Amino acid sequence: MDSMSISRRFLGLVLSVCLLGVVGSAAANVSADAGEAVSANRSAASQLAVGDRHACAIVAKNVYCWGGNASGQLGTFDVTSSNVAIRVPNITTATAISAGFGHTCALLEDKTVWCWGLNDFYQLGFFEGTSNAAPRAVPGLSDVIAISLGRNAGCAIIDSTKGVKCWGENGSSPTLGRATNPETDKSAEADYVVGLGSGVASVSVGSGSACAVLLTGTAKCWGDNSMGKLGNGDPSVSNSQANPEPLDVVGVTGISALSIGENHACAVITDGKIKCWGSGFEGQLGADVGINDLPAVGFGVTPLDVVQGRGVSALFDGAVGISVGPSLSCAVRSLGTVACWGTPIGLSMAYILAPVNVAGLSNIAAIATGDNLACVRSVINEVSCWGQGDSGQLGNGASDNSGTPVSVLGSAPQTLTFGALADKGLGEGSFTISATTSSGAAASFASSTEAVCTVSGSTVSLVGTGTCTIVASRAASGLYGAATSVSQSFAVTGTKATVVTGSASAQSIRATLSGTVNAGGLSTAVSFVYGTDP
Repeated sequence: MDSMSISRRFLGLVLSVCLLGVVGSAAANVSADAGEAVSANRSAASQLAVGDRHACAIVAKNVYCWGGNASGQLGTFDVTSSNVAIRVPNITTATAISAGFGHTCALLEDKTVWCWGLNDFYQLGFFEGTSNAAPRAVPGLSDVIAISLGRNAGCAIIDSTKGVKCWGENGSSPTLGRATNPETDKSAEADYVVGLGSGVASVSVGSGSACAVLLTGTAKCWGDNSMGKLGNGDPSVSNSQANPEPLDVVGVTGISALSIGENHACAVITDGKIKCWGSGFEGQLGADVGINDLPAVGFGVTPLDVVQGRGVSALFDGAVGISVGPSLSCAVRSLGTVACWGTPIGLSMAYILAPVNVAGLSNIAAIATGDNLACVRSVINEVSCWGQGDSGQLGNGASDNSGTPVSVLGSAPQTLTFGALADKGLGEGSFTISATTSSGAAASFASSTEAVCTVSGSTVSLVGTGTCTIVASRAASGLYGAATSVSQSFAVTGTKATVVTGSASAQSIRATLSGTVNAGGLSTAVSFVYGTDP
C-alpha cells in the first residue's frame, strides 16, 4: 500500500469524553480526550487531539496545531502544512480540543463549540463552503461540556440534559444516531441521538459510528456495525435510517472510558482492565489471538479481554486511558507508561497481538491516536508524537517518519516568576532559591556578579560584599518558546570570617595547629596553611 493510501486509512478516532468522578456520580463535568479515564488525567487529556494528518494541543487556553493543512484544519490558509505547532487565531478560551479527518473543533469556556477546516459533510456545523480556515461557532449548539469528532461527524454532550447531540455525515448507517432527509446523507443541524437525550457520561465518534458511555457504566453504540464494532454481539444487526436507535454493548459494565475507531473499539473498566471488540485481524483487540484463532473467539463480535502480553494469561491492568486508531490500540497506565498493540505506527507493518510498552515514554497523562500517527502529553504538558511525518504531523520541525516519539516544537509564550530576594550578611552561608514557569518546566539560575555570589543549581553561595544579582531563565522547549529572563538583586554586607592562630610548637614528625575560628559565632569553613601546604 502506498503512503497516500496508508494516510487515508482514517483513524475513526477520536476523542472519548468523560465526566469527572466515578461513572454514575453527580460530580462536575469536564470534556476530555480518549487518552483518559480517571480524574488525574483529564486536564491533560482534554487538551490533546489527533486527526488524519494533523494534531492539536491547548496551551494556556490557546489552540496550537501542526501537520497537514489542505482544508484549513490548522486554522489558516497561509500554509499548506506546518512541521511545528502554530497558533489558531481568535481562540483564547479553549477548554477542550478534538480533531477529525480534516477538521478541528474547540470547546470554549462559554460552553460553545467553534470549528474550522473541511466542511464537505457539514462537519463544521454550517452549510456554507466545503472548507473554512477561520474558526466559527457551531450554530444552535450551546451549553456543551464535552465534544468528540470522528471522520466527518461530531457529537457533543449537553450540560443541562446530559444528552448527546451530533452533526455532520450521517449515511445509510446513521453516524448521527437519527434519520435524515433521504435526499442527503449529511446534516449541519446538531440534534439529539435517538434514545440518548439524557444519562450520558462520555462520547466517542469514529468512522461511520459512535459510542456513548452512560452514567450507569454501560455503553451504547450506533452507526456502521461492520466487523461487529458496535459490540452488540451480532454484526448482522445494525442501525439503519429506519431504526437509528443505539444498540447496547454486551458483556461490558463499569466503563470509565471508551474509544471507537475505524473497525474496532476498546473500553477501560473501572478496575483498570480493558475490553476490545470489532475487527481483530491485525491484533488490535490485544487478546493475543491470531487470525487463525479468531473464529474460536467469535471474531471479536463480543468484547474480549486485553491480556498483559504474548503467551500471558493475566489480564492487562492499571489502565487509565485508551485511544484507538484504524488498526492500533494504545493505553496509558497509572504509572505513566504507554502500551500499544495492533499494527505499529511508524516503519514496521508487523502485527502485535498483545500489548507492548512504547520505549522512552514516562510520566504520560494522555494519548491520542490518528492515521499512522500517535501523540502523548506528559504530566508537565510536554507533547511527543511518532509515526508518519510527511506532512509535518510529528511537529518536530522535520518531515520524516519516526518509529520512536519525538518532541513537538512550538512558540507558545511562557512566563517566568522569580520573587525578590532579601538582603544577606556575608557570614550567613549558602541558601536555595526558586522560580516557576507557566509551562511547568524548571527554571535555571546564574550569577552575573560572581565576585559577590555564585550559583550551583539552585544554591547561592556568598563570597564577598556588594550587590548580588541572580538571573532566572527558561530556554525554549517543546511547545513553548523561551521565557523572558528575570533578574533579582540583593545586598551582601559584613566582613569575611577571620581566623587567629597561636604559635605552632616545634615537632620532629608532626605539628599541631590550634586557632579560634570566627569568634563571633558564625559557621565558617577553615583550612590551615603552613608555607604552601595545607
